Amino acid sequence: MGKYFIAILMLFTVLVGCSNVENTSQITLNEYNQLEEGMTYEKVVEIIGSEGDKGTVDTKEEDKVEKFVWKGTEDESMAEISFLDGKLRGKWENNLK
Repeated sequence: MGKYFIAILMLFTVLVGCSNVENTSQITLNEYNQLEEGMTYEKVVEIIGSEGDKGTVDTKEEDKVEKFVWKGTEDESMAEISFLDGKLRGKWENNLK
């Protein structure tokens, strides 16, 4: 399961990086650093202060992986947060301040 999740996360990261993400939701490095594995989406939104743009949803067998993207405050800065069955499973950021 771990290798599959990482492969999906990497693929999504490449796709988002190649796309033109229109996102009004913003995240700071401080908010990003407060996010911990196992948090619910609602808790993440509470910390960040806005909902993320929904990326891909992947359902394999009984697992549901959802990915959300928040734009950072600087050009080309962003965070991608992945949830497995409703709980934060992985996070990635680029150039957050």
